[in-house]
Amino acid sequence: MKSVRIYLTSYGISGAILSALPVFLPLILLDRLSPAAYASLLVVSGVVQMILVPLLGTATDRYGSAHVLIIGEGLYLANLLFACACVWSGYSSLVLWAVFYAASGAIGALMMPAQATIVQSMVPDEKLPRYLGVEQAIAVSGRLVGPSVAGAWMVVAGPSVGFLAVVSAWLVVWMIHIVILYSMVMSEAVRKPDTAEVKGRLRAWGKEAFEGLLMRWKLRTERWLAFQTGIELLVIVPAFSMNLALTVKMLAWSNAWLGWLQASCGVGLVAANLTAEKMVDHLGAWRSAQLGGYTCAAAMLGCAVSVSLSNPLATCLCVLIANYSLGIRIYCGRAQRRVAIPKEYLGRFAASHVLINSLAAQFGNAIAAIVFSQFGAAAWYVMGSIGFVIVVALSSLIPDWRTLVSLKVDEARGYYARRHGNLLAPKTQE
Repeated sequence: MKSVRIYLTSYGISGAILSALPVFLPLILLDRLSPAAYASLLVVSGVVQMILVPLLGTATDRYGSAHVLIIGEGLYLANLLFACACVWSGYSSLVLWAVFYAASGAIGALMMPAQATIVQSMVPDEKLPRYLGVEQAIAVSGRLVGPSVAGAWMVVAGPSVGFLAVVSAWLVVWMIHIVILYSMVMSEAVRKPDTAEVKGRLRAWGKEAFEGLLMRWKLRTERWLAFQTGIELLVIVPAFSMNLALTVKMLAWSNAWLGWLQASCGVGLVAANLTAEKMVDHLGAWRSAQLGGYTCAAAMLGCAVSVSLSNPLATCLCVLIANYSLGIRIYCGRAQRRVAIPKEYLGRFAASHVLINSLAAQFGNAIAAIVFSQFGAAAWYVMGSIGFVIVVALSSLIPDWRTLVSLKVDEARGYYARRHGNLLAPKTQE
């Protein structure tokens, strides 16, 4: 497991640096573009990602997560350097920034399924919950470190210089990370899916992508979970990203507060990953998930009140509680779903999840931008809280979900195959 620990360490450092970008970039763009234009850029990124992710997710199943990440991170670096040129030159052209966000969406469509499955391809199933928890804790720890540093930076310097500094620092980490990924490939630390060994023809690519989406639709539990997740993300993504940036600008809070607000998201998620296992042992997975959902909804109402009172400190506290509760809810059933699905479908299932995320996030961003402009900063939190309560209350109606969440990881292995016969039996390509 040494290779896993090395990868997770480099992944954590990389994420900690890059997590400062969502603080700097919105502030840069909101100084140059209107809020509506900024929201449209987020929609462009999401639409591109939504279109491409079913096709590009197949690459993870075919060639393995590490190979895909090496290519994806190279493209990601090139796109960041393009953004640096736009920031440095002071361009306020909507078209140029649309190119950057469209490329970001395409690169995300390639990388996200690989990022979601690489740990599972490296560790045995019995150790999966532990390492998924470590991976999640490291990922959200970056959301604590990066935004906190960005907030402190904003006290003494502007967001443009901060953006350039972050990219420069990440360039060094990127080179180290690529070497680690390459060594993992050469030493076969990553266990490739069986389908990665099959040299399928190009015309089979679209068929594989469609099979992945069709398979998720055929599984009734996953079909209903897709709707539930989509609605939850439609509420959550704008609430703790775009809405926070717009709130800071509209209420004339110091730019540093955006860093502290993003850091509060990270603190909540880190705390959730540190305590979720004990909570599940004490209350059970199902009760913990439901309690987390209702608490998140209550914390969003708290956000609405604190924003209405223009109290940034209270808003930080409510954001922290909301993300802690959300982290608990995410933890419950995550490992069980991973092992319930055959490994040869993991990349495509991850791609379908990214597709749902993108669709929900972009609809959410678009609706939230309209709500923000018409009703103010607090309105989305009120509407989101009501919607979240309804979705959480209806979770018990999802077929087999309560049963799957309550299983131990070993018991959940192959669950969908047992429930649905040969529906998920591996298929051999010609």
